Amino acid sequence: MEAVAARLLDQLYAVQPSAFTRERNAKAAALEKAGRRAEARALRQLRRPPASLWATNRLAYVEAKRLGAFLDAVDRVRRSQLRDPRAAGEAMQRQRAELRALADRARELLAEQGYRATAATDRRISNTLLGAAVDRRRAQDLWRGRLTDELSAPGFEVLSGAGRSTVAGRSPDLSNLADRARRAARRRPG
Repeated sequence: MEAVAARLLDQLYAVQPSAFTRERNAKAAALEKAGRRAEARALRQLRRPPASLWATNRLAYVEAKRLGAFLDAVDRVRRSQLRDPRAAGEAMQRQRAELRALADRARELLAEQGYRATAATDRRISNTLLGAAVDRRRAQDLWRGRLTDELSAPGFEVLSGAGRSTVAGRSPDLSNLADRARRAARRRPG
């Protein structure tokens, strides 16, 4: 995607859910006026994210370091679960702690915007974080703050390399993605 369009997406996914449609339409109109009709059409097709997805996406900006640690923990669980059960257990504890901290922060973001986080909201946030972490493309969307859909949590088959994250029979190596997320966190202001 063109850099300008990526910048527009970043701006759009940063606005509160209540302002999403207005901002999307304004940005699409500006693209249309500039003669970029295909981009305007694509932008208009984006749906307003539910508040829980908005908060999950905001984690990429306000908790990028922790998000990188979470992605790294998920990768460690996957790599160690068959080779070293003790290391897998430790990695799983770290993954759970990072997930819990991210979900807590997402709940705070919702509260700051006047939304009430229910148990169902917490579950959707946690499921989306886990679902994105095990899928290379979705993990990149997550750390960019551009997830467009809430996701289901993966089953155990993903840890053995037999899930949607499998590429040619292998589990993807997400450690590089976690490193990139940490580098991006250092570059982001705030």
